[in-house]
Amino acid sequence: MRSPNHKRLLSAFESLEKGFAKDALDLGSELLKSQSLGDQAEGHMCCGTAYEQGGDDLAIDLDKAIHSYRLLTLMAPSSIAYCYLARACMKTGSASGHEEAFRYLTEAERLDPTAVVHLGFATYYRGKKPADLPLARSHYLKAAIDGRFKGMFGYSELSREMGQRYRAFVADAIRISTGWLIALLIGQRAMEDF
Repeated sequence: MRSPNHKRLLSAFESLEKGFAKDALDLGSELLKSQSLGDQAEGHMCCGTAYEQGGDDLAIDLDKAIHSYRLLTLMAPSSIAYCYLARACMKTGSASGHEEAFRYLTEAERLDPTAVVHLGFATYYRGKKPADLPLARSHYLKAAIDGRFKGMFGYSELSREMGQRYRAFVADAIRISTGWLIALLIGQRAMEDF
């Protein structure tokens, strides 16, 4: 079932993609004033995303994004909410942010081990100091098996980086030969990213 705010949310996120975050922040602030918990949860998501991505009209503020996402996970705990929180924590670039991200990804996986969660773990292990490329690649593979192009590209990139060109070639050949079928079967979900 779609949210009653669906059209307004789509419009705000389209503005975000064009580099204007103020629409999403304004909508989020409005939804936070609602008596509906669903509206409030959507408000935290809007505000968090606006602060995380920023735009020409709003500076990025990861602390505010993390705060909004934390409130979202308290109001409506879901795999995707924890992924948003983990992504924002990783973007801080701090060691503590990276450690927190792992905790949130683990919770996301416990709730629903989706392809997006595997892409999150792949990003985590790839950006970790020192990086754990084999573990990152295994998570890219899990996302690829779920039909996500980002998983396929990540698996191929890391295989090359690890000096395993044959694996990279095979992964690329599979992606090229089956990409049209994956797009046909699962549609827009194939483009999901962390």
